[in-house]
Amino acid sequence: VVHAKTLGNPFFVMEFLRSLQRSEILSFDIMKLSWSWDTTQLQEETEATDNVIDYMKRQMASLPKDLSDFLPYAACLGSTFSSRQLDTVFTACQAEGIGWNVPTSKWLEYCVSLGFISSLENDSSYRWVHDKVQEAAFSLLPPDEVERVQFHVGEILLENLSPVQTRENVLAVANLFIKGLTKRSEMNEQKCLKVAKICLEAGHTLMISAAFSEAVTYLDAGIMFLPANHWKIDRVLSLELYSSAAESESLAGDGRRIEQYCYEVINQKDASMTEKFRAYDVLITFTWGKKNDYQGAADMALHVLTELGCKLPKRMQLFHVLSGIIKMKRTMKNFGPDAILSHEEMTEYPKVQSMVMLDRLVTVAYQLKSPYLPLAILKSFNWSIKYGVSEYSPSAFALVALVLMAQLKDFELSRTWANYALNLIRTRKEYEVARSRTLFVTHGFVLHASLPYQKCAQRLLEGYRSGMSTGDTENACWNAYVYCDISFYTGKNLRRLSADWEVYTNQMFSLQKMQPCNQSKHLWQVAQNLMGLSDDPFVLKGKAYSFDETEFETMGISTVVSVYNSLVYLAYFMCDDINGADWALELYTKYTEEEMDPGTFINDSLRAHIAVLCYSAARKSKKKQYVSLARKCHKHVRTIGKKGNPNLTHMEKLLDAEFDALKGRKSEARRNYEAAITLAARKGIVSEQAIINERYGDFVFESLIDYNDTSYRYRHAVELYEEWGAAAKVQKLQKKLENLTVQR
Repeated sequence: VVHAKTLGNPFFVMEFLRSLQRSEILSFDIMKLSWSWDTTQLQEETEATDNVIDYMKRQMASLPKDLSDFLPYAACLGSTFSSRQLDTVFTACQAEGIGWNVPTSKWLEYCVSLGFISSLENDSSYRWVHDKVQEAAFSLLPPDEVERVQFHVGEILLENLSPVQTRENVLAVANLFIKGLTKRSEMNEQKCLKVAKICLEAGHTLMISAAFSEAVTYLDAGIMFLPANHWKIDRVLSLELYSSAAESESLAGDGRRIEQYCYEVINQKDASMTEKFRAYDVLITFTWGKKNDYQGAADMALHVLTELGCKLPKRMQLFHVLSGIIKMKRTMKNFGPDAILSHEEMTEYPKVQSMVMLDRLVTVAYQLKSPYLPLAILKSFNWSIKYGVSEYSPSAFALVALVLMAQLKDFELSRTWANYALNLIRTRKEYEVARSRTLFVTHGFVLHASLPYQKCAQRLLEGYRSGMSTGDTENACWNAYVYCDISFYTGKNLRRLSADWEVYTNQMFSLQKMQPCNQSKHLWQVAQNLMGLSDDPFVLKGKAYSFDETEFETMGISTVVSVYNSLVYLAYFMCDDINGADWALELYTKYTEEEMDPGTFINDSLRAHIAVLCYSAARKSKKKQYVSLARKCHKHVRTIGKKGNPNLTHMEKLLDAEFDALKGRKSEARRNYEAAITLAARKGIVSEQAIINERYGDFVFESLIDYNDTSYRYRHAVELYEEWGAAAKVQKLQKKLENLTVQR
């Protein structure tokens, strides 16, 4: 009977049993020491109840009217409320003739005894024992009265709480006005402004907690409470509400109203650029991140910089870059680590804003391969030295390190300034917001040339976590993107890595960071192919990404290069050498080396893999273009090895082996293949151990016709591919072994 009446809801069961006891249908027989009831009476005298709210509503309605009348007012205060809040509302309601004419403490005691509310540990706060009880209290009001009562409670709190008390209860107060938003027309101008300020404060509270989606709700409500002439009567409040709403909308990943909020500020003709800056900053990020309009974002950034007094040449000339680099290197001689760490703080607000905007320009210029890229980096460096460091100086120094390495090939000085950047974020805790971007630039573009890739991956993961915790979701996503790529190259188990990719790309999509999201999917699909999760392992098509060459026309250069990289990697691991070499030739025909993401770890490893493909393809087809490109990439790998890069030593030996094989030097080739396998094993890169063993087996079979050694190499490769999780490769090699047995 109880289950039929309550549907098994635990709270409902307890309340139902209590009501049976109060009505004496259920009683305890002291003589028999057991409970007794009349099932027929129980069924006849208790109503069938559809849900908990109906039941609790009847319980509350049976209470004295003075008690039940105040319950909806208490319910307006939320699931948890303080005795001070309740006393404020209780006293005001009593003055209006609502509620029980007793002290608040007595009313609370009575409600606690009835099981409606319970006190918390500090004895000054209370909570409804169940959300259904709070809903039942609300339901005592006629539906058309709910908004009026909520709004009225909000007005009571607004008028009676001190500023300190209002701040302590800002979310509860703001929430009441949001729920009663239709009553806004009944408020005068001053009260509208007061409520708008409370909504702003509530929004800021939520932004600090990184609850950006919730913050948007309160900030948007604050905007709706603004009177018609709000720009004239309270300009500061209007700027803060619209700018904060735009920032929260951007960080929440929605973006539906970003342009509306931003242009409301930007279109204020009498506002300065300093006042409009936050709106422009959000709009620029939105323009490149959501709309994929990098040129539009660059134009806006240049406009903002000009208005702030940070001018860049309108017509770019090579001498602008060269003179800037000469000036930078001269300055570097006078600034060591101690000078950087003790350098004064940048205090002029327009200068700080210029540093922010230079950072934004660097991002879009990099994607556009614009000549403004080195100039923006050099300007941010010079301003940090001239006007003092800011939270954007660590990334500026990291970017200078990128210029030193990618453009000037000065690896030692590049490492020095990358470490200066890292020291700055380590010693100045207030620069935590710069950590994510600084780690992304230093370990994704610079220090991979001197640190093991596995170490870089750890720091990139740190950068991801830092960005997510500080709200720098843009750089957090880029850290995750490079982390996954490095993890793939260093042979992380494909099943676990695929799970990582799925988590990160879903998060990128929800944050509307579409470029790292889309580019992550390219290499993820390579992993899917290798795992045997595509219809054809040789074709880049499946769950994560489906290659369509016609899309190249609508993609940015970085995205196109990312697709080519993935096509090359797939061909490399599937030993589809001629197709891979053709993709590589096409890539180098379309783009210069400066356009192919200079400085990134992928650029170095990609050239090594291209060289392998081209040497192997040249052995099969004798095309001179393959040999030419292979030797060019081989030279690059050898050069960075001499510069101290510890990550491609096994690839250098593999390239030596492939070149020896091309030239017919069989003994030298065998020696280099074996050295390459040993070096890959020392690094723990199971994927490279597998593919080198397979390619060594191919060489032994084709050049020496040694069935035993070929079989050994293939079997060892199968074991390694199984460990990596490359099921498609295992299947392919097992067929090779079967054919080998037949041929033998």
